[in-house]
Amino acid sequence: MKKLAFTLAEVLITLGIIGVVAAMTIPTLVTNADKKATATKLKVFYSKINQAVKLSSAYNDEPDGWEYPQSANNYSQHEKFVNTYFAPYMKLSSCRQVSLPYMSGCMGCAMSDGSGIVFGAIDGVDIYYITDYQLLVKHIEKRTVFRKDLRHAFAFQINKVTADGSVSGSGKNTAIINQNFVIPYILNWDGNLSTLKNQSKYGCKKTAQYPSYCAKWIQENDWKIPNDYPW
Repeated sequence: MKKLAFTLAEVLITLGIIGVVAAMTIPTLVTNADKKATATKLKVFYSKINQAVKLSSAYNDEPDGWEYPQSANNYSQHEKFVNTYFAPYMKLSSCRQVSLPYMSGCMGCAMSDGSGIVFGAIDGVDIYYITDYQLLVKHIEKRTVFRKDLRHAFAFQINKVTADGSVSGSGKNTAIINQNFVIPYILNWDGNLSTLKNQSKYGCKKTAQYPSYCAKWIQENDWKIPNDYPW
């Protein structure tokens, strides 16, 4: 009996140790899985939206000739733009008006995979990819700023990039050097990795005014969430 009691005690201690180890490792495994899933979604979106641009171009001519929203605060212009150039090629649904700082006329829609997308025009078109459309709805209803959700919201842009790396608006006649027309947001980026992480206005950090460089940082890391990403 004593031998059996001792064995049971050993079993209980072993189970306790396993429980402690599991409690320590499972959250890390879950976080790593979430990061991998998010990075995969981001890469797929990048491919999907540029494929939509190619399809749209076949029917609506090249993006240089598209009719872009002229006002950041005019929802009807955004609605016409999205319904003409993107909705037919991305299966968008449940579209609604979204207000952002300096852009009250933005248009947000659900995509067929359950993620969301927001279009807003200021000297070109800003595009935000949200990994879950319902999260976007919650942000809208609670009037919180979804752009600061660094785990789920990522900024892209429709702009032309000149040979020296500067960015100009969609209406200007400058050469496009990027392969895809929609690119991760890089306005005012100086080409340094540290700027993507630390710039006070657009850097990928929670204290930035308008954190917008996150997608570019992830792209630069071969579409993987960096170890020092502010997750």
